Amino acid sequence: MCRCADFGGADFMNNKTHCKIEQKFIHIVRIKIKYAYICFMKSRLNLTIDESILNNVKVYAEEHRTSISELVEGYFEELTKPVKRKTFVDIVKELGKNDIDPKADLKKLYYQDPKHGG
Repeated sequence: MCRCADFGGADFMNNKTHCKIEQKFIHIVRIKIKYAYICFMKSRLNLTIDESILNNVKVYAEEHRTSISELVEGYFEELTKPVKRKTFVDIVKELGKNDIDPKADLKKLYYQDPKHGG
């Protein structure tokens, strides 16, 4: 469905190339339009806190050009986000260097260790 005639023809490139470019452009525009209207519902929350703390938070929010709601929401997001599980690589990095001789008999060393019956 090329509409090359609508644009005065595609003199600078062949018709197939122009049609492919036009299709990609239309696809990108559709994606942007489709997702432009997504919004999230916000809920109201009433908090009771000490007045001096509230005053300090108001000053902090003003200095950082944010709102108290955004500060509270950010804190709750941080508080409730899932804990990142350690990967195998992270655990190995924590082990550090070992002091075992590369030529040692590991089976023999294992059974000599007091934790394993030695």
